[in-house]
Amino acid sequence: MTLTKKTSTKKPLKKKPSTKSSTKAPTIEAVIPAGFTATLEMKHPIDNLYWVRPELLRANDYNPNHVFTREMQLLETSIIEDGFTQPVVVYLDPGQETPPTWQQALLRVMVGSSHDGYDSAFTADEVDTLISEVERVMREAAENLTGTVVDGYHRTTIAAKSEPVRARTGERVPVVFLDTAKSLVDRKYSTVRHNRARGQHGILKMSDIIRDVAAATRDVYGEALPDEVVKKEVVRRMGLEREEYDRLTDFRSSPELRGKESFGKGWVPIAAPPGGAYQDTAPVTPAPSATSTEDEVSHDG
Repeated sequence: MTLTKKTSTKKPLKKKPSTKSSTKAPTIEAVIPAGFTATLEMKHPIDNLYWVRPELLRANDYNPNHVFTREMQLLETSIIEDGFTQPVVVYLDPGQETPPTWQQALLRVMVGSSHDGYDSAFTADEVDTLISEVERVMREAAENLTGTVVDGYHRTTIAAKSEPVRARTGERVPVVFLDTAKSLVDRKYSTVRHNRARGQHGILKMSDIIRDVAAATRDVYGEALPDEVVKKEVVRRMGLEREEYDRLTDFRSSPELRGKESFGKGWVPIAAPPGGAYQDTAPVTPAPSATSTEDEVSHDG
């Protein structure tokens, strides 16, 4: 019996011709590898992030939201410590060309790539180059774009004015663009929704968090760390008032907290004249509060 070698039914990979040798612009099918199913259209604004110069963005003239100085300081601390975690939402000015999505940028890079065909795998160096080139294409496309801020005016302000933030972000702010088909009324709806959908902190859970981070701070630096030092650190990094810290970390009742303190008098009685009735003096004017009033940071709108 003669043994015969079984013929493989697997077709050998054929390398596609280099796109550089073609005189015509290659089709998408000729450039995108098999199995690449990502759409070239934007599904959500967050699908595509661009780094834009903050001075090219304007505040809208209808935003009802205002942020106080302390909250602006906390926002700056947040960006310095955590980086940008939320992009600014922008509506492009009329006449501006919408920048390419990352898929479109990838397509442009692959068309001009020196990689000889796309049936063979990319090397690690080629992947790094592709990523860098996609980022370059998107960055250059957004370099001079201008627009109106729909949400994120205060993040834009911090990115433009804070030197530590500018140094960390290369003097840019992360931006996503709304659909240019949105009308002014639609954009006003968007601004209000962004402002109102942020929620509020529950007091008990906030108290738990503050006491937890205070305890963790002691664990890091040692039990001998004075309470005042712990308090100062938590107040700074959370943007709290000192009195707010005291109230959220001390669960004693008000009589227990204040029992040893004497109460001030709101008015002082004087002796009644002969045959007359008692007459009260005017209420004593309280001394000015040691806590200064926070300045409100606003903008045109």
